[in-house]
Amino acid sequence: PGACKERNTMTDIIGNRTLRSQWDETVRFYPDSTFLEYVSTQDEVTRFPYAAFDRLVRQAANFFLELGIQKGELVALHLHNTPEYLLCWLALAQVGAVSVPLNEHYRLAESRYILQKCGIRRVIAETRSLWIYTENAAELGLTDIIQADGESPGACSLHAGCARQPAGLRETRPLSSDDMAVILFTSGTTRHPKGAVYTHAC
Repeated sequence: PGACKERNTMTDIIGNRTLRSQWDETVRFYPDSTFLEYVSTQDEVTRFPYAAFDRLVRQAANFFLELGIQKGELVALHLHNTPEYLLCWLALAQVGAVSVPLNEHYRLAESRYILQKCGIRRVIAETRSLWIYTENAAELGLTDIIQADGESPGACSLHAGCARQPAGLRETRPLSSDDMAVILFTSGTTRHPKGAVYTHAC
């Protein structure tokens, strides 16, 4: 009862705001302001205004809808701190899916543990970690492997998939502030990592 009361209080404070509604509102107010400046390992700087990044988010969300990603479905993100990470995180929130970030240094054993514990069937990975999933897709029970930064056999390209999508969201699914948004796993210093669930409210 105490936990339920605390959650209801939080919902009363924020109303029914979600990651999607908060992102959409910010984009409306600050379309031309800088959302992100990314400096690559080659010292190349890429600037993303809110409106431009929002277009990418909606195209990615449409791509995820095309793949059949369901509301409440858990999707693993095996990515470094890149624009693609934010893109996927925001796009999954748009369609009501749940992001499960993996430590970028994970190899097969660590990734397998979390994928199996969460029943994850779709992974978004970058080139350096892609082999973990393409070489072990059957063992891991994966239905889709999405490559965030290129094109390789055994994976579908995020950028190619987004490029063919419209800028308007194809489907606006109902979302609640109590819906799951992210599951973050601890570092696992006491044996296996443990998942902490975050809703759209917190």
